[in-house]
Amino acid sequence: RYVTDTLLSTTTNDNANQSDNYSISNNLVYKHKFLKKGRTFSIDLGSTINVNDVNTTLYSNNVYSDNLTSTRLIDQQGVNKTHSYVYKARFMYTEPISKTGVLQFNYSPAYAKNDANKRTENYNPNTVQYDSNALFLSNQLDNYSLTQKGGVGYRYNKGKLNFMFGADYQNVKLSSTQIFPYSNEIEKQFNNVLPMAMMRLKISDSSNLRVFYRSSTSIPGVNQLQNVVDNSNTLLLTAGNQSLKQEYTNALKVNFNITSSRKATNSMMFLNVNQTNNYIASSSFIATKDTVIDNTIVLNKGSQLRRPINLNGYWNANTFYTYGFPVSIIKSNLNFNTGITYVRTPGNINQVTNISNAYGLNAGVGIASNISKQLDFNLTYNASYNI
Repeated sequence: RYVTDTLLSTTTNDNANQSDNYSISNNLVYKHKFLKKGRTFSIDLGSTINVNDVNTTLYSNNVYSDNLTSTRLIDQQGVNKTHSYVYKARFMYTEPISKTGVLQFNYSPAYAKNDANKRTENYNPNTVQYDSNALFLSNQLDNYSLTQKGGVGYRYNKGKLNFMFGADYQNVKLSSTQIFPYSNEIEKQFNNVLPMAMMRLKISDSSNLRVFYRSSTSIPGVNQLQNVVDNSNTLLLTAGNQSLKQEYTNALKVNFNITSSRKATNSMMFLNVNQTNNYIASSSFIATKDTVIDNTIVLNKGSQLRRPINLNGYWNANTFYTYGFPVSIIKSNLNFNTGITYVRTPGNINQVTNISNAYGLNAGVGIASNISKQLDFNLTYNASYNI
């Protein structure tokens, strides 16, 4: 722990960014129904292209005051190009095995290519040009991932009950090739079983219960893997981490609603819970003295370096309840709502793991009216409190 009431540093930054970006996405769906009821075949094809090119300039004057006063001037220009291309497909076949049951087979391949190229040049007073390469601020990384996912599920539908359960097997091959400032290649492979389940129960003509569970994974982004320093904030440096693993998330959703056509009332409750293993969290190193990290990154006393790391223990839960009923005297509907949120986020500071717990309370009221064809109004009020 580092505590002081002494001024450690002051900084004056002048940043300018100019970016050019565009995004293109498309989707094509084909579905065929066979003569046999319930037998279908479908193909879903899609692609996404994202391009983001940024030109940056940084002029920073940093004064560090401890036992001795030192000044560090940074004058840089840079180019940061991030290009991503995703191509995916989904093939699905359903086969009825009884009057109430259907088997579902699916296969979903996907290929993603992410290129990140960041070059930073320092001002050279000898040439009066920005031609002195800042190696530890420059990096070129090409990232490729090939996903193969396939599975089987069973769907049941009879009367008031409708449910489905199944599982997918997923293999992800991740290849990261660093081209600059040095050559390095990292290959990773992830294998997961991804279960899912869904249920819909019609309790009565006026009430329904829905429950949905699914598991999913998320691989690190190219900027999170790019092991290059961002010094746009000279007191808070950031860098990537090539050792990151993919996240694995379990998600549960519950929805219960009751409606009364006779009384014109409605009541709904929602519950969402998410739990993540290998959560990509933030790791901060706060320098208690002038420090050199990885033989390249200079941290003056009081400065920070922040990197992403994998940690377990992330939870996110929220509930929401709403109740509405008519108020005939003003020919309006009155709605009340309330909710609770909880987020548990792991982190790391100077190699010590910490947990952040955040709680939120919210409530609101609304009046919606349609008095006549010529006049209607809506009034709402919402309040929230975070702990």
